[in-house]
Amino acid sequence: MSTPFQSDDAPWIAAAYDVLVDWDVRLELESKLLGDLWKEFGVETLLDCGCGTGRHSVYWANRGIRVKGIDQSATRIERAQQHALQMGVKARFEVLSWNDAPSAVEQPVDAVMCLGNSLSAVADVENDTRLNRAISGMAGALRPGGALIVQVVNYDAQWPDNIKKFPLRSGDVDGKPTIVWRQSVKEGDTIVVNALILRQEQDGWAQYPDVTRHGPLTHDRMRSAVINAGCTVVKTLGGVGGEEFAPASSSDQWIVATRN
Repeated sequence: MSTPFQSDDAPWIAAAYDVLVDWDVRLELESKLLGDLWKEFGVETLLDCGCGTGRHSVYWANRGIRVKGIDQSATRIERAQQHALQMGVKARFEVLSWNDAPSAVEQPVDAVMCLGNSLSAVADVENDTRLNRAISGMAGALRPGGALIVQVVNYDAQWPDNIKKFPLRSGDVDGKPTIVWRQSVKEGDTIVVNALILRQEQDGWAQYPDVTRHGPLTHDRMRSAVINAGCTVVKTLGGVGGEEFAPASSSDQWIVATRN
């Protein structure tokens, strides 16, 4: 059985994406970098844009930051709320787009973060209209001098052979064994992401394929979008170790900016 899916088809499909990441390892690796940034910019309030199932939001809410997470997927927000309840933290969540980020907060926040390559969803091949709107929305939720933290993969270095294979991931989702496979292919100026979720049902393994396309978020595109949003780029880091960004070799782009 093979059924194309969208992220809001069923709550367990949103949960299946948590299988893609070893969250305990990832959050631990990122904690020093982000913790240092919160200290540097005096962060007490935080908006997590494209929060997905809320892992980052809950992690930092559990450490004393007042956090709100927004995402366009209702099922992912539902999972985020469940996770916060399970962990006993007060992180808040709302179904909302990046463009509308200012309406998510009662007062401008100290920091806005968008991690996990979430911005690829608005990375059109033809132009940067949707990217600029998303970054401008995030910047609009910040207080003057507040920090904008955006992380995407370093596209120039990650696709040297036009194809990127991700490790096969598996886990238990809502009591059923689940396997997630992904592969990204660079076709000219387009990144094609193929995904397949396998879920064990009573009558065998159900297949849920998905294909998405977006343009590469190069460093120049990201920097321009941040500057156009009325922010100043303070630094660009190449990974969770805080090393300086190297276009030819860094695994990621961590853009740290402040609102003018």
